[in-house]
Amino acid sequence: MKNEKICLDTDILIDYLHNKKETVEAIAVIEKTGDCATTALNVFELFCLAEESTKPEKNNAVVQELISRLTIIHLTPGALREAAKIFTDLKKLKKKPDIRSILVGVTAKHREYTLFTATQTNYTGVEGIKLYK
Repeated sequence: MKNEKICLDTDILIDYLHNKKETVEAIAVIEKTGDCATTALNVFELFCLAEESTKPEKNNAVVQELISRLTIIHLTPGALREAAKIFTDLKKLKKKPDIRSILVGVTAKHREYTLFTATQTNYTGVEGIKLYK
């Protein structure tokens, strides 16, 4: 039975597509033991990268094949409300909030997924988020 719920961030998916050994191995384990997912925003980012490449048709097909194996998790109204609060609170503190990280982080958190990312410090503003180690 699959019991772990892991959300793969864009940086991890890119490492996977570049065949980075430790990432490929980690995702293989996750796929066997858990629900491997990503956010709709991460899918958008992957398709943007494919479109910007020198071989967009080929790379779009590669992205499509990859995401066909993943659960795509979407934002909920509750997640959007929390993201707005985090974003505005950080702005009040004169910080430069990264809306992308906030949206990905709250999406994973609200859907009860652990986020697998290489940039864990980007998610420190999302209280209660679980990060994959």
